[in-house]
Amino acid sequence: MGSIPHGAILVRRALFGRFEYPEQVRNNEDLVFHAQLLANCNCVSLEPPLVTIHRRPDSLRHAVEPEEVPERVTALLFDAGKLPPRLISLRHRFLTSRRLSRFRRLYRAGCYSAARKAYLDIVRDSPAALLQWSYLKKYLRALFRRDRARS
Repeated sequence: MGSIPHGAILVRRALFGRFEYPEQVRNNEDLVFHAQLLANCNCVSLEPPLVTIHRRPDSLRHAVEPEEVPERVTALLFDAGKLPPRLISLRHRFLTSRRLSRFRRLYRAGCYSAARKAYLDIVRDSPAALLQWSYLKKYLRALFRRDRARS
């Protein structure tokens, strides 16, 4: 389904008591909120789309936050009190996906040494990640690149 833009969702006010945007994370707080909402509530998707979202290059979505920890977002999302038990089994797969996204952002930002370390940590925990060619290719390229200077 992909991500749900903030401007493209209507939520009953009463649900904000059950599900909240986690303030302790800067990135992916909407992902936690929307996933818990979709997992627990009856939702409807309308066709055709009612809004068009234009993503900007300077969006936080592309930022590499030093304090970003995929494990933190995963723990918030997979809160047993807010997610049905049948979905808890997806935790490891989700965490691997978040960690790969962070690796990709590090790579695109030119933080090659951090990207290499992140990728090796991912593969150590989830060897199947090696089968995702687009990430493996970036890792191999990162082996031969030096970090870009920060401005």
